Amino acid sequence: MDDKNRNTVRHIVHVMAGLYLIYTAYSLFKGLPETSGTEKLVMTIAIFAFSVIGAVLAVMGVKQGVRDSTGRTVKENAERG
Repeated sequence: MDDKNRNTVRHIVHVMAGLYLIYTAYSLFKGLPETSGTEKLVMTIAIFAFSVIGAVLAVMGVKQGVRDSTGRTVKENAERG
């Protein structure tokens, strides 16, 4: 596998991992009303962490994938139209 294919696969994996973390946070959020006390606090922290990390992974994976496929940054693409 050459470097270009390896990078493409890496970006896809980052996006998929990010989306999975967001899905996991959503699943935890659905179960939040059934918890109480310390368990609710721990789940809230996990939901926040999974959401933030998942969003960052997904966005960065997409941005890097666009940059690698076009040879330009996302900002340059927006400027060119």
